[in-house]
Amino acid sequence: MTILCLTEQEAILSKTDERFVVRKRRKVLQEIPAIHVDQIVVFGNAQFTTPAFKFLMDHQIDAAYLSSYGTYHRWLQPPGRIWSIRSSSLS
Repeated sequence: MTILCLTEQEAILSKTDERFVVRKRRKVLQEIPAIHVDQIVVFGNAQFTTPAFKFLMDHQIDAAYLSSYGTYHRWLQPPGRIWSIRSSSLS
């Protein structure tokens, strides 16, 4: 299982062709073959683009959101083709 951790603040995860591309202020920090990613963990102020999000949905890839200190916020998990959002703030 390959987990992509976005720890760089203000980083953006985008999808280009068959690769995830991590950028910050237009500078490419890393490129990863998208098909190898099984899960994404976003720490703090990092985000991903709509094409990257669509790839996550289409390929059953989970995404977890944590604070920059690692405090759990949310988990997006695709059960089948339907996505749900789990949140620590929901009762």
